[in-house]
Amino acid sequence: MSDDVFAFGTWVRLRRQSLVLTREELAGRVGCAEVTIRKIEADERKPSPQIAQLLAQQLGLPIEQHDLFVRVARGILAVEHLPAPILGAPVQTAADTATLVPLLQHMVVPALPSGTVTFLFTDIEGSTRRWEEQPDAMRVALAHHNAILYAAIETHDGHVFKTIGDAFCAAFASAPDALAAAVAGQRTLSNEGWGEIRPIRVRMALHTGTAEPQDGDYLGQPLNRAARLLAAGHGGQILLSLAAHELVRDGLPAGTSLSSLGTHRLKDLARPEPIYQASLLDLPADFPPLKSLDARSTNLPASVNELIGRTREAAEVITLLQGNARLVTLTGPGGTG
Repeated sequence: MSDDVFAFGTWVRLRRQSLVLTREELAGRVGCAEVTIRKIEADERKPSPQIAQLLAQQLGLPIEQHDLFVRVARGILAVEHLPAPILGAPVQTAADTATLVPLLQHMVVPALPSGTVTFLFTDIEGSTRRWEEQPDAMRVALAHHNAILYAAIETHDGHVFKTIGDAFCAAFASAPDALAAAVAGQRTLSNEGWGEIRPIRVRMALHTGTAEPQDGDYLGQPLNRAARLLAAGHGGQILLSLAAHELVRDGLPAGTSLSSLGTHRLKDLARPEPIYQASLLDLPADFPPLKSLDARSTNLPASVNELIGRTREAAEVITLLQGNARLVTLTGPGGTG
């Protein structure tokens, strides 16, 4: 191994060049933005575990070395554990290792934001059915979708810390940056040519809270609220919690406006959430009602939580029940109860 191989990014660059791949070609195969590959090769960003797995595959590493590659990519192991980056080159010597160690100690890995963090969660509407009906077309569409979102998020200083299927979880130190990324992503997705498949519609949700990263991920209540907020939305829609709304309302991206959708109860969350929608002037802004616990799925009237009238009758029933009556029957026309 050459003495100039002193960091993971350099290893990736040399391996890519050895395979005669451009950054654009590698990004297309992995399903990320070209800027992501550039930042990885410059050691300005470490890849997510999912991207690292795809890189290992596209860079031609044997399957048994994929886990090793991911651990090096995530900074758990030093790059000296990887084979030679240039195909056909001899493995590194002990002297090479001695040269590399001091340089590896100075590698800088961008840290995930902590403290007050704005989370952007996204997923594709109706993706399960699409995979069932058009698996080959969805595979191509998903690669375009991933590249668009990675580019939008990273261009606005966001960090993708997790992907689950077609869902993205990103963290931002700045709420306006998070909204700008969402707006840029929706605009690009809307203008993308999707070929034989129907246009991809992505729902997005932003929530701001206090969180600390742990092993490349986050834990805590803010993530739960962001996930429930996302579940209430529709494809093409950008939803914001009250906390995120307060931080972005005075500095909106061009062509963007905010509107209140009211206060809604979300599944498993004790506190109702005032929900806002970010609308883009050049994109549709009318969506079905939010899928919250307040949405009625029947034509029955909303239940009341207070008995109005029938004070005397209610008192008589209570007296009977507190007495010796073992059974009390109430009869009357519909609505009496």
